[in-house]
This record gives sequence, C-alpha cells and structure tokens, in this order.
Amino acid sequence: MDMTWINKLQYRDFKNPFNKAALYYLNETESTMQDALKLIAGFQKMDGSSVLHGAVVMAGYQRKGRGRSAGRKWYSAHGKNLLFTLILRKEILEFPYLRLPLITGIIIAETLEKKYAVSTAIKWPNDLLYNSRKLAGILCETHERHILIGVGLNCNEEFNGRNYKDTQKKGFYPVSLKDILHRDINPFNLLADILYEFKIYLKRRGSGDTAWNDQLKKRLAGINRKVRVRMGIDETGCTEAVITGIDADGVLILRDREGGTVKLVSGEIELI
Repeated sequence: MDMTWINKLQYRDFKNPFNKAALYYLNETESTMQDALKLIAGFQKMDGSSVLHGAVVMAGYQRKGRGRSAGRKWYSAHGKNLLFTLILRKEILEFPYLRLPLITGIIIAETLEKKYAVSTAIKWPNDLLYNSRKLAGILCETHERHILIGVGLNCNEEFNGRNYKDTQKKGFYPVSLKDILHRDINPFNLLADILYEFKIYLKRRGSGDTAWNDQLKKRLAGINRKVRVRMGIDETGCTEAVITGIDADGVLILRDREGGTVKLVSGEIELI
C-alpha cells in the first residue's frame, strides 16, 4: 500500500468511541468524502479495510464540499466548523438505507440537546435547522462494503444573512452554534460526543426499532404544514402538499391537494 497520501494526514490525539478507530485530520482538503474513498481503496489493497470501521476523516476547510444534489456546494470558512466523514462497515446497518440521513440527524439533534440545550428540527431528507435556519447538512453514500456519512455542522462561523451564496434563494439562512450560544465551540469535543451517540444507537437499535420514527416526528420540520415539493433526483415537478409523516423506510409521506397520499423517495421540500 502506498502510504504517501495517508502520511499527509495529520493524526490527532483523539479518543474515538469506535474501538479507538483513527481520526485523520487535514487543515485543508478537496472533500472529506473523497478522502474517505481514498482511504478505503488503500486499505482494501491490503485486505485490511475492516480496520476503517468507525474511522473519521475531518478537515478544517473543504475546497469542494458538496451537498446531496448535483452541483450543490457546502460553503464553510477556514477552521470554523465541524466537517467530517464517518466510515462504517455496511453490514452493521440493520435498517433501510433511506433512514440513515434521518437517523444521523436525530443523533446530532440529541447530542446538541444534551450538550448545549439547543433544540433543532430535521428537514427531510438531510438538514438540521435551528429556528428555520440551516445548522447542519448530512450526506450519506454507500460504496461496496462501506457506508460514508458526511456531516457539515456550523460551529464558530458567524453569519449575518447577507453574504451567503447558496441558501438565500430558498428563503432560509445558515446559523452556527456560536450564533446561538455566543461562545466558541470545540469541534473535536463535539465530534467525540456525536460519535459516542452514534455507536450507542447502532449497538442498541436494529431493524425492529420504531422509536426512531417517534423521535423524528417530534423534530420533523414542516409536519402537518403545507410545503413546496420538488420531485425526484433532479428536483423537478414542483407542487404543494402537506407533510403527514415518515414511513418505516424513511420515505416522506404527504397529502396532496386532492387529499391523496404521496410518498417521496427523493426530492426536496421548501418550507412555506
């Protein structure tokens, strides 16, 4: 295995709850998701990819951080926020894959409630909101034997709602924990807390778990409200509907204008 690239990663003294799996930290990178894929490819050549279960790639800055949809960017100032990708073995996922971004949202929301008494809402399928402002985004992907969970969480960047490029047109603006708490947050400590909650969840709950849906409904942004819906991967076919819930697979359930039930597997909703 060529260790040249991996040696460029700065390893920090970090207590990872996932059996002391490594944290790979870079001051600056293209994308932590891309870096995670490079790690997987490198370790697979040695037939040692199992050592990556629970490993994390974290960065102070991403030049090409991306969102869930093609062409959507994740903007983040240098050294201000929590940007990471968690690598897990696919076989440990005992529930439908579509649940994963939502369950990740629940885990982060619970962590913020416990640690900072900050209450958040989950916007289907992959955003965390505070007072309708975007606090975090989640991107989940599967690659052969692994699952990648990418998270961007605004920690210490201060927003004023006037200089942000991506979300103004959608009618909501970003917010950070510093905006909310009026103090700096240690991203490494917050990461450790999120990983701990993640490991506990995976250990205790499998495919038969129904509590996640109740937890989600308590936090689901737009529940029982009319929203604007863009259908499919390309998010076309805009219409309006009322969110009524989430099914067991993580699919969004809506009531259309005629009173019929619509299930949304992929797409985007806009709170109105």
